[in-house]
Amino acid sequence: MQVEVKVTLPDVITDFDSEQVSRDVLEQVVAEAYKNGRLSLKQVRFLLGFSSRFEAESFVHARKANGYTVDDLKSDLKTLEDLGLK
Repeated sequence: MQVEVKVTLPDVITDFDSEQVSRDVLEQVVAEAYKNGRLSLKQVRFLLGFSSRFEAESFVHARKANGYTVDDLKSDLKTLEDLGLK
């Protein structure tokens, strides 16, 4: 299923390449959805046409959308400790 979204942009932006603007908007929406946990990394990869998981990881990292928090790190460290791996 595809959803078409209509966006009204200021004149200064309409002078830009429309395909690039569309891509920029898509990337922003995907990054925000990933950051908020609505998309998986696999979905990010598919939606943006990346050929590898590493490209998708690089994308979310560059957008600061990886969503990995200090609390996540603490939880991971506790799990390693519980498993005797730390």
